[in-house]
Formats: sequence, structure tokens, C-alpha cells
Amino acid sequence: VELLVEAVLCTLVRFRCPDCGKTITCYPDFAIANKHYTRQSIESFSRAYVQDDHKTYEDAVMTDDGVPERPVSGQALAPSSVHRWISTLADLTCDGIK
Repeated sequence: VELLVEAVLCTLVRFRCPDCGKTITCYPDFAIANKHYTRQSIESFSRAYVQDDHKTYEDAVMTDDGVPERPVSGQALAPSSVHRWISTLADLTCDGIK
């Protein structure tokens, strides 16, 4: 998993439903709403956990260089993040099926 992060500024397109007033935001392919990591990183860590029955959340966040950290804060990637990401991906998948 490539974790070298580069800040990307982009415009998010938002629409408001004239009937119900709900706002809909369109995100670029690399982003998932309310997540610090890219979709590709989230999918990669989640896939690593799901594909190996013996892998723990702690194992899933380990890379060849150790546990990844956020460049700005230096905060390490928590194993519980993988659990939340899997739940998020499941919700996104279920929403897409409906």
C-alpha cells in the first residue's frame, strides 16, 4: 500500500433536492465521505483483513515499514480503523444494491 500522501484540492459538486431539501454531494473516485485515507488505501487494508481468516485488525494495519502514520499529525493508523472501514464499505455496497 502506497501511503505517501499529497494534498489534493478539488471542488465537490453539491445538489439540493427542491422537493425535500436533501443535499447530495458528488465525491471524486479517490475519496470516501468523512475519511482521511483514500478509497484505494481503505480498500487495500480492508481486503488484506477479509481475505485472510487468521489475520487480526492489528496485523491488517501493518506494512513492510511498520504501522503507517498520518504525515501531518504523526498519528498511527489504529487497528479499529480497519473495522470501521469494513463497515463503511459494507454500507456503501448495500446502498448500491438497493
